[in-house]
Amino acid sequence: MKICFFHYVEKNNYFVFWAIFVCHSLKTTKVKTLFFIKSQFADVWGKKIKYNSTPASQRLNAKEHALLVGLYEGDGWFLVNKNGKYVQYEFGIQLHKRDLQLLHQIKTKYNLSGTVKQRKDRPDNFILRIRKKADLINKIIPIFDNFAIMGPKQMQYVYFKYHLVEKQTIYFKNLTNNDWRFVENSPQQITQKDYFDQWLVGFTMAEGGFHAYQPKRDKYKVCCFELSQTFGGSRLLNAVKFRLKLNLNVFQNKKTLNWKLKARSSLDCKRVVAFFRFTKPKLMGYKRVQYIRWIKTMKTIYTYRKIRLFPI
Repeated sequence: MKICFFHYVEKNNYFVFWAIFVCHSLKTTKVKTLFFIKSQFADVWGKKIKYNSTPASQRLNAKEHALLVGLYEGDGWFLVNKNGKYVQYEFGIQLHKRDLQLLHQIKTKYNLSGTVKQRKDRPDNFILRIRKKADLINKIIPIFDNFAIMGPKQMQYVYFKYHLVEKQTIYFKNLTNNDWRFVENSPQQITQKDYFDQWLVGFTMAEGGFHAYQPKRDKYKVCCFELSQTFGGSRLLNAVKFRLKLNLNVFQNKKTLNWKLKARSSLDCKRVVAFFRFTKPKLMGYKRVQYIRWIKTMKTIYTYRKIRLFPI
């Protein structure tokens, strides 16, 4: 007699495991219940195990918190403002209205008590502001301590933390301007950080873009992955170039002074697709929608047909 089929069903908050036994000599079958396991708790080898009911999309591993650091380096800030005679501390992230839902997701995921409001001078932009000291000290600062900022905004964070945590400055008149120096790392040193991939996903959500356009003198459309940054953009974008092994040059726009990276060739696009295919967490918000459309457009362009388009 041997087990021919094994299955389970859920009944009355229990998982019922059963099997069908087949005896070839007697040509008989028998259904036998093996054991029960309660839905929320399982007693396996005498040890009680509690199952996590949190959706997988809301369970972050440690490195995935670096996504928030990447978002900050793209479109965020730490501010020490004057509020009368007092000091007001603020952490903020600004995104386009297409990513309004993403700001609410960040607020919910980290259980923050801030507000998400529309900018009056720029109606297309929304801002997530965190000003509660308990949230700043217990939820935001630990993330940025564990995953160091890679660009010049590091000095903004050092100044912010110094007055909020170390000096605990309350009155505006007690603010001091210490001479902190920013340690500049080479692009190769930046990519050696074990959370760089997760940081890059967040940075792309803030400063990246996936586009397809029709050149005037070309028969086929061109797909382009683009990143831009102003302060410290040269080192950061060269680090991205080094990590993705892109065959291109990082350049500066003379009018806007922004540093830019544009990947257009089929080989570069292939490496971009491979990176976002295997890196977790995945892109979120509007950039994910844009990325999916970008992949679908590639399938229709002859130049990019040889790219192995991984499942999204």
